[in-house]
Amino acid sequence: FATGPIQKYIQNEDRRFTVYVGNRIAEIRKKSKVQQWRYFPSKENPSDDASRGLKPSEMTSECRWLVGPSFLKGPESSWAQTNLRKYIEEEHPEILIQSNVVVEVKRPAIYELLERYSSWNVLKAKIVWLTRFAFLLSHRLHRSHICPLGKPTIPELENAENDII
Repeated sequence: FATGPIQKYIQNEDRRFTVYVGNRIAEIRKKSKVQQWRYFPSKENPSDDASRGLKPSEMTSECRWLVGPSFLKGPESSWAQTNLRKYIEEEHPEILIQSNVVVEVKRPAIYELLERYSSWNVLKAKIVWLTRFAFLLSHRLHRSHICPLGKPTIPELENAENDII
């Protein structure tokens, strides 16, 4: 038996639920058939008695908490029926809201450099030349600084490798 909202959840095939509710519904569906679930009016639900103020001292041997709801003693044809719509509104708090997000991933420049140059050694040499050029630009007013000329040196190539990594 299930109250109206729960029966809607169990019967629903159109909407996705939040993780907690979705997991509970999946467990119910795995262990039973949707057709087995019957409508149970909330006012007849003995498990709601405590939330309606029934004190433990008021639970007698005739209490529906102990003996079940009275309608179960009658024929099944007299049990409450429901004309529940299977549709659950989008605004329902247990519905998983679907959103679309567009993300542009900007790759670091090093990836472009690695793809552009044919080998690791060529890339290291290019980094040496860029480092020399940056040094020259930053010290162009001070003629006392000497910028290296010629082929890249081994220490420059090692520094370039460290810069790349």
